[in-house]
Amino acid sequence: MMAWLSGWSDRAMLTIEGGGGITSDVTDFPLTIKLTESSGKTGTDMSPIFTKLDYGSVDDDFTGVDYSSPNLYHWFVRPSTHGSINILNNKLNLSMTSAASSEYTNLYSKFNLSGDFDIEVSFDSLVLGNLVDGCGLELKLVEVDDNQSNNRLLIKAGRESSSNSFSATITINGSATTNTTSRTNDYGRLRLVRVGNVVYTYYKDGGASTWSQLSTQSGYTLDDCALHLGDYSPASGGAVSGNFDNFIVNAGTITWQPGMFPNRKKIAITESDGISQLHIEIQHWDPINKVIVVWTKVPTIAAGIDTVLYLYYDKTQADNTNFVGDVGETAARNVWSGDSGKYQAVYHMSEYPSTSSIKDSTSNAYDLSTNGSMTIDDLVDSEMLGYALDFDGSNDYLALAASKANVLMGNVDSANALSISCWVKQANTSTHYLFMYGVGGDPENNMEFRIGSTIYLFYEYGSGSNYGGISSPSITNPTDLHHVYLTIDGSLTKMYLDGYLVLSQPAASSFWSKNSTRNLIIGAYDSIPSANYMNGKLFEYHVSNKMHTADQVRLTYLAESDNLITYTQYIGYISGYVYIEDTVVGGVDVYLYSRENGNYMGQTTSSGNGYFIIPTTYSGSHFVVALDKDDPPTYNDIIKGRIPPHLLS
Repeated sequence: MMAWLSGWSDRAMLTIEGGGGITSDVTDFPLTIKLTESSGKTGTDMSPIFTKLDYGSVDDDFTGVDYSSPNLYHWFVRPSTHGSINILNNKLNLSMTSAASSEYTNLYSKFNLSGDFDIEVSFDSLVLGNLVDGCGLELKLVEVDDNQSNNRLLIKAGRESSSNSFSATITINGSATTNTTSRTNDYGRLRLVRVGNVVYTYYKDGGASTWSQLSTQSGYTLDDCALHLGDYSPASGGAVSGNFDNFIVNAGTITWQPGMFPNRKKIAITESDGISQLHIEIQHWDPINKVIVVWTKVPTIAAGIDTVLYLYYDKTQADNTNFVGDVGETAARNVWSGDSGKYQAVYHMSEYPSTSSIKDSTSNAYDLSTNGSMTIDDLVDSEMLGYALDFDGSNDYLALAASKANVLMGNVDSANALSISCWVKQANTSTHYLFMYGVGGDPENNMEFRIGSTIYLFYEYGSGSNYGGISSPSITNPTDLHHVYLTIDGSLTKMYLDGYLVLSQPAASSFWSKNSTRNLIIGAYDSIPSANYMNGKLFEYHVSNKMHTADQVRLTYLAESDNLITYTQYIGYISGYVYIEDTVVGGVDVYLYSRENGNYMGQTTSSGNGYFIIPTTYSGSHFVVALDKDDPPTYNDIIKGRIPPHLLS
């Protein structure tokens, strides 16, 4: 009998019907799971997971044990050389002991404010040390990459023009305007407001009952803003300290920076027994647009047989960190281990390119550097799986440092095999380099995997004495989004496009080159890029030192394009009510059966408009529902698919 993971309130069933059409079993398969309002082969609405895992308000009263950290779901904590940040007397205490040179101690939000907003925070116990102009406590909004020179909105309780003051600085496209007014008290309140393209700054001095406007300015167009609560001391500012309290978002849309949604780890995935947990990597979690992308390693997808998994979600659970991790964390890296895939590097390309390296999901940590003029605006919608990187065709490219590239290609050389897969959307049919390693020119050693109007592999080895090229047939609609797969074992080369084989032919053996001084390049020609820069989107870039089978290729394409899994949303129930979100007339007799053992529990009557509300006095268990009491019971079609299979037999 199928069990239920103890304590979890809700789950869905994930089915790979008939093994996805493969001809041989595939083991240790990294499966893509995409949860949206239209998921999988049948377009199942998986939005209940967003409702059930909703985080709610980011308001913060900074309550906690003295000298503990503030809420790490909300904030990055960034102390300075002489500055500290702690909870003290149920307030956020920022303290700078001294500052010979300028220092800034601050909290930096893991959430963003989008569109119009209205935020405020209290301050008290303000101490300004050596009374140097510029010091004080700040409420500040900045660009999400923490760039403060182009656009920012700041109000400060501190000191300007040799007087205690409130000051506000509004910077729009690099042009700053500052306003100041006198301050009498060491406590009060700060506020920032945006309406359309107009921003306002307000303050309360001491216990004032009404807000005083300090400044306003139009032309503010920044869409997403991150937040600072900071303590600033300029050079020779001395000890500057104070408290923040009662941070409130009166209005505004809260979005979360990549990988920061607080309830993202309150999930679990099990094998078909319902209790044996699998590891999960979180790639993308966007509760505003209702898109979740996670990966799990399936022990076996059997040919011709349904593979069943269960996805659990419950925000009352503690973070499931033993099995669930963000990219680069131990639990997440387990998804990419195993001999079946032998993944050397996996890049989802979901990081801000101007502020972070592009992370490798495997334990090898072969992170890529971003080069050229890439900015946060080059992290774009992939149209498939969360984010993609957008290359400008001018100077953008990614690089794996020579020391790591030499190890990666050494592993390829030892195995005499290589597989590369990625999603690409070209802006044009010029030559775009998906993989470049070695030294360009003639005679040299190098390997090039590129795309344009065809998929093309070029290799040159033995100091140029051996070389060759292999090209696929012309690509239909080459500037559309395509999945490209190259797999080689030294004697045979295969190319796949969108899951289908487009080329298979012998290739020269042992042409892998290693060079301890050359980087591995993605998006440009030569290991010292100078031409053929990538122009278009790229994401889900995987490298393995094993030749992958046609079944692996096909499963990868189907899973990543969200055409492999059939999702079934089960009823989740603890006590009080069962909700089944489908349009049904109320007043229907219903019968409750224990999910634990299938036994009949009792009868009740549905109510409500537009969906079932089934009141019951039963608690402490999960139930399935029948709309009549035949023996054996039969089930209404609306809920039949949500009932565990063993209760239907």
